[in-house]
Amino acid sequence: MQAIRLRSGAALVALCGVVAFAPALHAQNPKTPPPSTAKPKAAPPAQKKPPPAKPPAAAPKPAALVKEAPPAPKPGLTMVTVYTGGDGASSETKLITNGQRQRIELGDGTAVITQCDAQQILQVNDKAKLYVSLPLDAPPVAPPPPAKKTGAVDFATSYTDTGEKKDLHGLEARRVTTVVARTPTPTSCDKKKERVQTDGWYAAMPVQLACAPRQMAPPPIAADCRDEPNATSTGQPPAGRPLAYTVTTINEDGKETASARMEVKSLTVAPVDERLLDAPAGYSKAADPSAFVAEVERIENEARWAAPKAAGTIRIGVLMPTDKSGQDISAIGIGNELLEALTVKPYEAVPILSPGVAEQAAEAKAKEVDFVVALDLTSVKTSAPSKVGGLVRKASGGGSPSELHEAKVEYRVFAAGSTTPRATKNASAKTGSFTLKRAVGLARFAARLYFGSSAGMFRTIMSTPTQNTDPSLNAVSYVLNLLGSGTPAQADESSREATIITALHNASNDILKDLGLKKDK
Repeated sequence: MQAIRLRSGAALVALCGVVAFAPALHAQNPKTPPPSTAKPKAAPPAQKKPPPAKPPAAAPKPAALVKEAPPAPKPGLTMVTVYTGGDGASSETKLITNGQRQRIELGDGTAVITQCDAQQILQVNDKAKLYVSLPLDAPPVAPPPPAKKTGAVDFATSYTDTGEKKDLHGLEARRVTTVVARTPTPTSCDKKKERVQTDGWYAAMPVQLACAPRQMAPPPIAADCRDEPNATSTGQPPAGRPLAYTVTTINEDGKETASARMEVKSLTVAPVDERLLDAPAGYSKAADPSAFVAEVERIENEARWAAPKAAGTIRIGVLMPTDKSGQDISAIGIGNELLEALTVKPYEAVPILSPGVAEQAAEAKAKEVDFVVALDLTSVKTSAPSKVGGLVRKASGGGSPSELHEAKVEYRVFAAGSTTPRATKNASAKTGSFTLKRAVGLARFAARLYFGSSAGMFRTIMSTPTQNTDPSLNAVSYVLNLLGSGTPAQADESSREATIITALHNASNDILKDLGLKKDK
Protein backbone atom coordinates (compact mmCIF):
# COMPACT_ATOMS: atom_id res chain seq x y z
CA MET A 1 0.00 0.00 0.00
CA GLN A 2 2.87 2.40 0.77
CA ALA A 3 4.48 1.86 -2.70
CA ILE A 4 1.20 2.53 -4.45
CA ARG A 5 0.75 5.80 -2.59
CA LEU A 6 4.23 6.97 -3.62
CA ARG A 7 3.67 6.30 -7.36
CA SER A 8 0.36 8.11 -7.29
CA GLY A 9 2.04 11.04 -5.62
CA ALA A 10 4.78 11.24 -8.35
CA ALA A 11 2.19 11.19 -11.14
CA LEU A 12 0.26 13.95 -9.38
CA VAL A 13 3.44 16.08 -9.18
CA ALA A 14 4.23 15.55 -12.94
CA LEU A 15 0.65 16.42 -13.85
CA CYS A 16 0.89 19.63 -11.88
CA GLY A 17 4.18 20.47 -13.63
CA VAL A 18 2.64 20.01 -17.08
CA VAL A 19 -0.32 22.20 -16.20
CA ALA A 20 1.97 24.91 -14.91
CA PHE A 21 4.31 24.89 -17.98
CA ALA A 22 1.60 24.95 -20.74
CA PRO A 23 0.93 28.75 -20.66
CA ALA A 24 4.62 29.50 -21.20
CA LEU A 25 4.79 27.37 -24.34
CA HIS A 26 1.75 29.07 -25.78
CA ALA A 27 3.20 32.52 -25.18
CA GLN A 28 6.40 31.91 -27.25
CA ASN A 29 4.36 31.08 -30.50
CA PRO A 30 7.29 29.51 -32.48
CA LYS A 31 7.35 29.47 -36.31
CA THR A 32 6.36 26.34 -38.14
CA PRO A 33 9.48 24.44 -39.27
CA PRO A 34 9.82 23.27 -42.91
CA PRO A 35 8.79 19.77 -43.71
CA SER A 36 11.52 17.32 -43.03
CA THR A 37 12.72 14.86 -45.73
CA ALA A 38 13.97 12.39 -43.17
CA LYS A 39 12.02 9.26 -42.64
CA PRO A 40 10.20 9.20 -39.31
CA LYS A 41 11.75 6.99 -36.76
CA ALA A 42 9.89 3.91 -35.92
CA ALA A 43 7.95 4.18 -32.65
CA PRO A 44 9.40 2.14 -29.83
CA PRO A 45 7.51 -0.97 -28.98
CA ALA A 46 4.75 -0.45 -26.44
CA GLN A 47 5.73 -1.51 -22.98
CA LYS A 48 3.49 -3.87 -21.13
CA LYS A 49 1.67 -2.29 -18.21
CA PRO A 50 2.50 -3.89 -14.91
CA PRO A 51 -0.36 -5.91 -13.47
CA PRO A 52 -2.42 -4.04 -10.89
CA ALA A 53 -1.32 -4.59 -7.31
CA LYS A 54 -3.32 -7.10 -5.38
CA PRO A 55 -5.37 -5.64 -2.59
CA PRO A 56 -4.03 -6.51 0.86
CA ALA A 57 -5.45 -9.60 2.46
CA ALA A 58 -8.33 -8.92 4.77
CA ALA A 59 -7.53 -9.15 8.47
CA PRO A 60 -8.76 -12.39 10.00
CA LYS A 61 -12.03 -12.12 11.91
CA PRO A 62 -11.62 -12.35 15.67
CA ALA A 63 -12.54 -15.71 17.06
CA ALA A 64 -15.90 -15.84 18.80
CA LEU A 65 -15.60 -15.47 22.58
CA VAL A 66 -16.33 -18.69 24.42
CA LYS A 67 -18.44 -18.07 27.52
CA GLU A 68 -17.08 -19.74 30.62
CA ALA A 69 -19.41 -22.26 32.10
CA PRO A 70 -20.83 -21.18 35.49
CA PRO A 71 -19.16 -22.92 38.45
CA ALA A 72 -20.84 -26.10 39.49
CA PRO A 73 -23.10 -25.59 42.50
CA LYS A 74 -21.65 -26.71 45.81
CA PRO A 75 -22.97 -30.02 47.07
CA GLY A 76 -25.61 -29.51 49.70
CA LEU A 77 -27.49 -31.38 52.39
CA THR A 78 -30.82 -30.59 54.04
CA MET A 79 -31.93 -32.69 56.99
CA VAL A 80 -35.03 -32.38 59.17
CA THR A 81 -34.90 -34.01 62.61
CA VAL A 82 -37.69 -34.63 65.13
CA TYR A 83 -37.10 -34.99 68.88
CA THR A 84 -39.86 -36.51 71.01
CA GLY A 85 -39.99 -36.67 74.79
CA GLY A 86 -41.48 -39.36 76.98
CA ASP A 87 -44.60 -37.23 77.44
CA GLY A 88 -45.16 -37.01 73.68
CA ALA A 89 -44.01 -33.39 73.33
CA SER A 90 -41.90 -32.91 70.23
CA SER A 91 -39.54 -30.40 68.67
CA GLU A 92 -38.18 -30.15 65.12
CA THR A 93 -34.84 -28.88 63.85
CA LYS A 94 -33.54 -28.31 60.33
CA LEU A 95 -29.91 -28.62 59.18
CA ILE A 96 -28.73 -26.98 55.94
CA THR A 97 -25.09 -27.22 54.81
CA ASN A 98 -22.85 -26.89 51.77
CA GLY A 99 -19.77 -28.28 53.48
CA GLN A 100 -18.20 -24.87 54.17
CA ARG A 101 -21.15 -23.44 56.04
CA GLN A 102 -23.92 -24.97 58.12
CA ARG A 103 -27.22 -23.61 59.40
CA ILE A 104 -29.27 -25.27 62.12
CA GLU A 105 -32.78 -23.94 62.68
CA LEU A 106 -33.97 -24.65 66.21
CA GLY A 107 -37.51 -23.42 65.63
CA ASP A 108 -39.32 -20.27 66.74
CA GLY A 109 -37.07 -18.08 64.58
CA THR A 110 -33.75 -19.15 66.12
CA ALA A 111 -30.81 -20.35 64.00
CA VAL A 112 -27.12 -21.09 64.56
CA ILE A 113 -24.85 -20.65 61.51
CA THR A 114 -21.32 -22.06 61.45
CA GLN A 115 -19.06 -20.46 58.82
CA CYS A 116 -15.82 -22.42 58.39
CA ASP A 117 -14.51 -20.04 55.71
CA ALA A 118 -15.07 -16.97 57.89
CA GLN A 119 -14.06 -18.76 61.12
CA GLN A 120 -17.13 -17.56 63.00
CA ILE A 121 -20.46 -18.67 64.40
CA LEU A 122 -23.60 -16.57 64.10
CA GLN A 123 -26.72 -16.82 66.20
CA VAL A 124 -29.74 -15.33 64.45
CA ASN A 125 -33.10 -14.36 65.95
CA ASP A 126 -35.83 -13.65 63.40
CA LYS A 127 -38.25 -12.08 65.88
CA ALA A 128 -35.75 -9.41 66.88
CA LYS A 129 -34.19 -9.27 63.37
CA LEU A 130 -30.87 -9.46 65.14
CA TYR A 131 -27.72 -11.57 65.08
CA VAL A 132 -24.47 -11.85 67.00
CA SER A 133 -21.10 -13.11 65.78
CA LEU A 134 -18.43 -14.93 67.77
CA PRO A 135 -15.11 -16.51 66.74
CA LEU A 136 -15.28 -20.15 65.78
CA ASP A 137 -12.33 -21.10 67.95
CA ALA A 138 -13.52 -19.28 71.05
CA PRO A 139 -16.97 -20.54 72.04
CA PRO A 140 -18.66 -18.40 74.68
CA VAL A 141 -18.36 -20.57 77.76
CA ALA A 142 -19.11 -18.85 81.04
CA PRO A 143 -17.14 -20.56 83.81
CA PRO A 144 -19.07 -21.04 87.04
CA PRO A 145 -17.75 -19.55 90.26
CA PRO A 146 -15.46 -21.89 92.18
CA ALA A 147 -17.21 -24.40 94.41
CA LYS A 148 -16.56 -24.40 98.12
CA LYS A 149 -16.32 -28.17 98.02
CA THR A 150 -15.63 -30.69 95.26
CA GLY A 151 -16.35 -34.37 95.06
CA ALA A 152 -15.75 -37.17 92.58
CA VAL A 153 -18.15 -39.33 90.63
CA ASP A 154 -17.36 -42.23 88.29
CA PHE A 155 -18.73 -42.36 84.74
CA ALA A 156 -18.14 -45.61 82.85
CA THR A 157 -19.14 -45.58 79.17
CA SER A 158 -19.37 -48.70 77.03
CA TYR A 159 -19.97 -48.78 73.26
CA THR A 160 -21.23 -51.89 71.47
CA ASP A 161 -21.54 -52.31 67.69
CA THR A 162 -24.29 -54.92 67.27
CA GLY A 163 -23.27 -55.65 63.67
CA GLU A 164 -26.75 -54.79 62.41
CA LYS A 165 -27.14 -52.60 59.32
CA LYS A 166 -30.08 -51.07 57.49
CA ASP A 167 -30.86 -48.48 54.86
CA LEU A 168 -32.02 -45.10 56.19
CA HIS A 169 -32.69 -42.32 53.68
CA GLY A 170 -30.41 -44.04 51.16
CA LEU A 171 -27.51 -44.35 53.60
CA GLU A 172 -26.11 -47.48 55.19
CA ALA A 173 -26.63 -47.14 58.93
CA ARG A 174 -25.02 -49.22 61.66
CA ARG A 175 -26.57 -49.91 65.05
CA VAL A 176 -24.50 -48.98 68.11
CA THR A 177 -25.61 -49.04 71.75
CA THR A 178 -24.09 -46.81 74.39
CA VAL A 179 -24.41 -47.26 78.16
CA VAL A 180 -23.20 -44.63 80.62
CA ALA A 181 -23.17 -45.80 84.24
CA ARG A 182 -22.96 -43.11 86.92
CA THR A 183 -21.57 -44.38 90.22
CA PRO A 184 -21.05 -42.04 93.19
CA THR A 185 -17.94 -42.25 95.35
CA PRO A 186 -17.65 -41.57 99.10
CA THR A 187 -16.76 -37.94 98.30
CA SER A 188 -19.60 -37.36 95.82
CA CYS A 189 -21.85 -34.36 96.41
CA ASP A 190 -24.66 -36.09 94.51
CA LYS A 191 -25.09 -39.67 95.73
CA LYS A 192 -27.49 -40.56 92.92
CA LYS A 193 -26.70 -43.74 91.01
CA GLU A 194 -28.18 -44.15 87.53
CA ARG A 195 -27.66 -45.54 84.05
CA VAL A 196 -28.30 -43.83 80.71
CA GLN A 197 -28.76 -46.07 77.66
CA THR A 198 -28.69 -44.95 74.04
CA ASP A 199 -29.76 -47.23 71.21
CA GLY A 200 -28.89 -45.56 67.91
CA TRP A 201 -28.32 -45.89 64.16
CA TYR A 202 -25.35 -44.02 62.67
CA ALA A 203 -24.16 -43.33 59.11
CA ALA A 204 -21.54 -41.32 57.24
CA MET A 205 -23.01 -38.07 55.90
CA PRO A 206 -22.68 -37.45 52.12
CA VAL A 207 -21.83 -33.78 52.83
CA GLN A 208 -19.81 -33.02 55.94
CA LEU A 209 -18.89 -29.71 57.50
CA ALA A 210 -15.28 -28.81 56.70
CA CYS A 211 -14.52 -27.55 60.20
CA ALA A 212 -15.28 -29.09 63.56
CA PRO A 213 -16.45 -26.56 66.15
CA ARG A 214 -15.42 -27.39 69.67
CA GLN A 215 -17.89 -29.75 71.34
CA MET A 216 -19.81 -27.71 73.86
CA ALA A 217 -21.63 -28.87 76.96
CA PRO A 218 -24.30 -26.78 78.69
CA PRO A 219 -22.91 -24.31 81.23
CA PRO A 220 -22.26 -26.04 84.54
CA ILE A 221 -24.56 -25.20 87.39
CA ALA A 222 -22.99 -23.13 90.11
CA ALA A 223 -23.15 -24.90 93.45
CA ASP A 224 -21.48 -24.95 96.83
CA CYS A 225 -20.48 -28.57 96.18
CA ARG A 226 -19.65 -29.76 92.69
CA ASP A 227 -18.68 -33.24 91.46
CA GLU A 228 -15.73 -33.71 89.13
CA PRO A 229 -16.13 -36.69 86.74
CA ASN A 230 -13.77 -39.66 86.58
CA ALA A 231 -14.48 -40.97 83.07
CA THR A 232 -13.55 -44.33 81.58
CA SER A 233 -14.75 -46.00 78.35
CA THR A 234 -14.64 -49.31 76.49
CA GLY A 235 -15.42 -50.08 72.85
CA GLN A 236 -15.43 -47.75 69.86
CA PRO A 237 -17.71 -44.67 69.75
CA PRO A 238 -20.12 -44.70 66.79
CA ALA A 239 -18.71 -43.35 63.53
CA GLY A 240 -20.72 -40.85 61.49
CA ARG A 241 -23.83 -38.98 62.57
CA PRO A 242 -26.96 -40.32 64.24
CA LEU A 243 -30.02 -40.86 62.05
CA ALA A 244 -32.13 -42.25 64.89
CA TYR A 245 -31.68 -43.04 68.57
CA THR A 246 -33.56 -43.51 71.82
CA VAL A 247 -32.18 -42.33 75.18
CA THR A 248 -33.45 -43.88 78.41
CA THR A 249 -32.50 -42.99 81.99
CA ILE A 250 -32.80 -45.76 84.60
CA ASN A 251 -32.37 -45.26 88.35
CA GLU A 252 -30.63 -47.59 90.79
CA ASP A 253 -33.92 -49.44 91.37
CA GLY A 254 -34.13 -50.31 87.67
CA LYS A 255 -37.02 -47.91 87.07
CA GLU A 256 -37.16 -45.76 83.93
CA THR A 257 -37.19 -42.11 84.99
CA ALA A 258 -36.89 -40.30 81.64
CA SER A 259 -36.76 -41.03 77.93
CA ALA A 260 -36.50 -39.25 74.61
CA ARG A 261 -35.98 -40.22 71.01
CA MET A 262 -34.54 -38.63 67.90
CA GLU A 263 -35.33 -39.49 64.29
CA VAL A 264 -34.30 -37.94 60.98
CA LYS A 265 -37.55 -37.17 59.22
CA SER A 266 -36.09 -36.31 55.81
CA LEU A 267 -32.64 -36.12 54.21
CA THR A 268 -32.04 -34.51 50.82
CA VAL A 269 -28.71 -34.22 48.97
CA ALA A 270 -28.96 -31.21 46.61
CA PRO A 271 -27.53 -27.67 46.34
CA VAL A 272 -28.90 -25.31 48.98
CA ASP A 273 -29.79 -21.62 48.99
CA GLU A 274 -26.47 -19.94 49.87
CA ARG A 275 -28.29 -16.93 51.32
CA LEU A 276 -29.47 -19.06 54.22
CA LEU A 277 -25.87 -19.60 55.29
CA ASP A 278 -25.22 -15.95 56.12
CA ALA A 279 -26.74 -13.25 58.28
CA PRO A 280 -30.07 -12.22 56.71
CA ALA A 281 -30.09 -8.94 54.80
CA GLY A 282 -31.49 -6.06 56.83
CA TYR A 283 -30.80 -7.65 60.23
CA SER A 284 -28.85 -5.67 62.83
CA LYS A 285 -25.66 -6.96 64.40
CA ALA A 286 -25.52 -6.93 68.19
CA ALA A 287 -22.40 -5.47 69.74
CA ASP A 288 -21.89 -8.47 72.02
CA PRO A 289 -23.78 -11.44 73.51
CA SER A 290 -25.10 -9.35 76.41
CA ALA A 291 -26.76 -6.85 74.05
CA PHE A 292 -28.10 -9.70 71.91
CA VAL A 293 -29.70 -11.51 74.85
CA ALA A 294 -31.21 -8.33 76.33
CA GLU A 295 -32.80 -7.26 73.02
CA VAL A 296 -34.10 -10.73 72.21
CA GLU A 297 -35.67 -11.04 75.66
CA ARG A 298 -37.30 -7.61 75.33
CA ILE A 299 -38.80 -8.40 71.93
CA GLU A 300 -39.90 -11.86 73.08
CA ASN A 301 -41.62 -10.52 76.18
CA GLU A 302 -43.41 -7.72 74.35
CA ALA A 303 -44.66 -10.12 71.69
CA ARG A 304 -45.74 -12.69 74.28
CA TRP A 305 -47.59 -10.18 76.41
CA ALA A 306 -49.45 -8.74 73.42
CA ALA A 307 -50.32 -12.08 71.79
CA PRO A 308 -53.58 -13.96 72.36
CA LYS A 309 -53.30 -16.64 75.01
CA ALA A 310 -52.22 -19.96 73.54
CA ALA A 311 -54.32 -23.07 74.08
CA GLY A 312 -53.43 -24.85 77.30
CA THR A 313 -51.69 -21.79 78.77
CA ILE A 314 -52.64 -20.44 82.21
CA ARG A 315 -51.96 -16.71 82.40
CA ILE A 316 -50.99 -14.93 85.60
CA GLY A 317 -51.37 -11.16 85.65
CA VAL A 318 -48.75 -9.47 87.86
CA LEU A 319 -49.62 -6.05 89.29
CA MET A 320 -46.79 -3.56 89.75
CA PRO A 321 -45.21 -4.51 93.10
CA THR A 322 -44.96 -1.97 95.90
CA ASP A 323 -41.92 -1.33 98.09
CA LYS A 324 -42.99 -0.86 101.70
CA SER A 325 -39.54 -1.58 103.11
CA GLY A 326 -38.35 2.02 103.03
CA GLN A 327 -35.10 0.86 101.41
CA ASP A 328 -35.71 2.43 97.99
CA ILE A 329 -35.84 -0.90 96.12
CA SER A 330 -36.82 -0.75 92.43
CA ALA A 331 -40.44 -1.85 91.97
CA ILE A 332 -39.75 -2.47 88.29
CA GLY A 333 -36.84 -4.74 89.17
CA ILE A 334 -39.02 -6.68 91.61
CA GLY A 335 -41.76 -6.99 88.99
CA ASN A 336 -39.39 -8.23 86.27
CA GLU A 337 -37.94 -10.87 88.58
CA LEU A 338 -41.42 -12.03 89.56
CA LEU A 339 -42.59 -12.18 85.92
CA GLU A 340 -39.67 -14.40 85.02
CA ALA A 341 -40.04 -16.63 88.05
CA LEU A 342 -43.76 -17.21 87.43
CA THR A 343 -43.31 -18.07 83.73
CA VAL A 344 -43.02 -21.85 83.92
CA LYS A 345 -45.09 -23.90 81.50
CA PRO A 346 -48.06 -24.12 81.44
CA TYR A 347 -48.07 -20.82 83.37
CA GLU A 348 -47.29 -17.52 81.68
CA ALA A 349 -46.91 -14.27 83.60
CA VAL A 350 -47.83 -10.93 82.01
CA PRO A 351 -47.63 -7.43 83.54
CA ILE A 352 -50.74 -5.45 84.51
CA LEU A 353 -49.55 -1.84 84.32
CA SER A 354 -52.77 0.16 84.71
CA PRO A 355 -52.91 2.37 87.84
CA GLY A 356 -56.54 2.12 88.98
CA VAL A 357 -58.54 -0.91 90.11
CA ALA A 358 -61.11 -0.60 87.32
CA GLU A 359 -58.39 -0.10 84.70
CA GLN A 360 -56.46 -3.09 86.06
CA ALA A 361 -59.53 -5.28 85.78
CA ALA A 362 -60.08 -4.17 82.18
CA GLU A 363 -56.43 -4.82 81.26
CA ALA A 364 -56.51 -8.24 82.91
CA LYS A 365 -59.60 -9.13 80.90
CA ALA A 366 -58.05 -7.90 77.66
CA LYS A 367 -54.94 -10.02 78.30
CA GLU A 368 -57.06 -13.07 79.10
CA VAL A 369 -55.50 -13.67 82.51
CA ASP A 370 -56.76 -16.48 84.72
CA PHE A 371 -55.23 -15.24 87.98
CA VAL A 372 -53.87 -11.95 89.32
CA VAL A 373 -50.96 -11.63 91.76
CA ALA A 374 -50.26 -8.60 93.93
CA LEU A 375 -46.97 -8.51 95.86
CA ASP A 376 -45.45 -6.12 98.41
CA LEU A 377 -41.87 -6.04 99.65
CA THR A 378 -42.75 -5.50 103.30
CA SER A 379 -39.33 -5.33 104.95
CA VAL A 380 -35.59 -5.55 104.38
CA LYS A 381 -33.44 -5.70 107.51
CA THR A 382 -29.67 -5.59 107.82
CA SER A 383 -27.64 -6.49 110.89
CA ALA A 384 -24.12 -7.41 111.91
CA PRO A 385 -23.42 -11.15 112.23
CA SER A 386 -23.08 -12.64 115.67
CA LYS A 387 -19.84 -14.42 116.62
CA VAL A 388 -21.63 -17.77 116.92
CA GLY A 389 -23.29 -17.41 113.52
CA GLY A 390 -19.98 -16.44 111.91
CA LEU A 391 -18.26 -19.49 113.34
CA VAL A 392 -21.02 -21.79 112.09
CA ARG A 393 -20.78 -20.35 108.57
CA LYS A 394 -16.98 -20.70 108.55
CA ALA A 395 -17.23 -24.31 109.67
CA SER A 396 -19.64 -25.06 106.82
CA GLY A 397 -17.43 -23.31 104.26
CA GLY A 398 -19.82 -20.36 103.92
CA GLY A 399 -17.44 -17.62 104.94
CA SER A 400 -18.37 -14.75 107.20
CA PRO A 401 -20.25 -11.87 105.57
CA SER A 402 -19.85 -8.40 107.03
CA GLU A 403 -23.65 -7.92 107.09
CA LEU A 404 -26.67 -10.18 107.40
CA HIS A 405 -29.89 -9.45 105.52
CA GLU A 406 -33.47 -10.60 105.83
CA ALA A 407 -36.21 -9.83 103.28
CA LYS A 408 -39.95 -10.44 103.62
CA VAL A 409 -42.70 -10.21 101.02
CA GLU A 410 -46.46 -10.53 101.19
CA TYR A 411 -48.49 -11.68 98.22
CA ARG A 412 -52.16 -12.10 97.34
CA VAL A 413 -53.57 -14.33 94.60
CA PHE A 414 -56.94 -13.50 93.00
CA ALA A 415 -59.03 -15.42 90.52
CA ALA A 416 -59.70 -13.32 87.42
CA GLY A 417 -62.60 -10.91 87.96
CA SER A 418 -62.61 -11.38 91.75
CA THR A 419 -61.69 -8.79 94.38
CA THR A 420 -61.38 -11.37 97.15
CA PRO A 421 -57.99 -13.09 97.36
CA ARG A 422 -57.99 -16.86 97.22
CA ALA A 423 -54.67 -16.84 99.09
CA THR A 424 -52.76 -14.32 101.19
CA LYS A 425 -49.33 -15.44 102.35
CA ASN A 426 -45.83 -14.32 103.30
CA ALA A 427 -42.41 -15.47 102.11
CA SER A 428 -38.97 -14.57 103.37
CA ALA A 429 -35.26 -15.22 102.96
CA LYS A 430 -32.07 -14.62 104.93
CA THR A 431 -28.43 -14.23 104.02
CA GLY A 432 -26.95 -17.63 103.27
CA SER A 433 -30.14 -19.06 101.77
CA PHE A 434 -29.41 -17.79 98.25
CA THR A 435 -29.94 -20.76 95.92
CA LEU A 436 -30.91 -18.98 92.70
CA LYS A 437 -27.80 -19.57 90.60
CA ARG A 438 -27.20 -17.92 87.27
CA ALA A 439 -27.13 -21.20 85.35
CA VAL A 440 -30.53 -22.17 86.74
CA GLY A 441 -31.98 -18.87 85.62
CA LEU A 442 -30.37 -19.26 82.22
CA ALA A 443 -31.80 -22.73 81.79
CA ARG A 444 -35.26 -21.41 82.62
CA PHE A 445 -34.87 -18.44 80.28
CA ALA A 446 -33.56 -20.60 77.44
CA ALA A 447 -36.32 -23.14 77.98
CA ARG A 448 -38.99 -20.46 77.74
CA LEU A 449 -37.39 -18.47 74.98
CA TYR A 450 -36.18 -21.18 72.64
CA PHE A 451 -37.21 -24.69 73.54
CA GLY A 452 -40.68 -24.41 75.08
CA SER A 453 -42.01 -27.64 76.54
CA SER A 454 -39.11 -29.56 74.99
CA ALA A 455 -36.61 -28.26 77.55
CA GLY A 456 -36.81 -31.33 79.78
CA MET A 457 -36.43 -33.62 76.77
CA PHE A 458 -33.30 -31.77 75.61
CA ARG A 459 -31.82 -32.00 79.10
CA THR A 460 -32.31 -35.77 79.03
CA ILE A 461 -30.62 -36.18 75.65
CA MET A 462 -27.78 -33.74 76.31
CA SER A 463 -26.72 -35.62 79.43
CA THR A 464 -25.36 -38.44 77.25
CA PRO A 465 -22.34 -38.80 74.90
CA THR A 466 -24.81 -38.98 71.99
CA GLN A 467 -25.04 -35.20 71.93
CA ASN A 468 -21.39 -34.94 70.85
CA THR A 469 -22.28 -36.36 67.42
CA ASP A 470 -25.67 -34.69 67.04
CA PRO A 471 -25.19 -31.26 65.38
CA SER A 472 -28.61 -30.00 66.46
CA LEU A 473 -27.87 -30.65 70.11
CA ASN A 474 -24.50 -28.96 69.74
CA ALA A 475 -26.42 -25.93 68.49
CA VAL A 476 -28.64 -26.09 71.58
CA SER A 477 -25.51 -26.20 73.74
CA TYR A 478 -24.17 -23.20 71.86
CA VAL A 479 -27.33 -21.22 72.64
CA LEU A 480 -27.08 -22.07 76.32
CA ASN A 481 -23.41 -21.09 76.42
CA LEU A 482 -24.16 -17.88 74.54
CA LEU A 483 -26.75 -17.00 77.16
CA GLY A 484 -24.18 -17.78 79.80
CA SER A 485 -21.73 -15.29 78.34
CA GLY A 486 -24.42 -12.69 77.80
CA THR A 487 -25.67 -12.33 81.35
CA PRO A 488 -24.24 -10.30 84.21
CA ALA A 489 -21.94 -11.96 86.69
CA GLN A 490 -23.57 -13.94 89.44
CA ALA A 491 -24.83 -11.89 92.35
CA ASP A 492 -22.95 -11.99 95.63
CA GLU A 493 -24.70 -14.65 97.70
CA SER A 494 -24.43 -12.54 100.83
CA SER A 495 -25.73 -9.31 99.27
CA ARG A 496 -28.99 -7.62 100.07
CA GLU A 497 -30.12 -8.03 96.45
CA ALA A 498 -29.52 -11.79 96.55
CA THR A 499 -31.63 -12.05 99.69
CA ILE A 500 -34.51 -10.12 98.08
CA ILE A 501 -34.33 -12.28 94.94
CA THR A 502 -34.49 -15.41 97.06
CA ALA A 503 -37.56 -14.11 98.90
CA LEU A 504 -39.26 -13.39 95.55
CA HIS A 505 -38.50 -16.87 94.26
CA ASN A 506 -39.72 -18.46 97.45
CA ALA A 507 -42.97 -16.56 96.96
CA SER A 508 -43.25 -17.56 93.28
CA ASN A 509 -42.67 -21.22 94.16
CA ASP A 510 -45.47 -21.04 96.73
CA ILE A 511 -47.80 -19.32 94.24
CA LEU A 512 -47.22 -21.93 91.54
CA LYS A 513 -47.62 -24.72 94.07
CA ASP A 514 -50.90 -23.18 95.23
CA LEU A 515 -52.07 -23.06 91.60
CA GLY A 516 -51.26 -26.74 91.13
CA LEU A 517 -47.94 -26.76 89.28
CA LYS A 518 -46.15 -30.10 89.35
CA LYS A 519 -42.41 -29.52 89.31
CA ASP A 520 -40.37 -31.00 86.45
CA LYS A 521 -38.17 -33.67 87.96
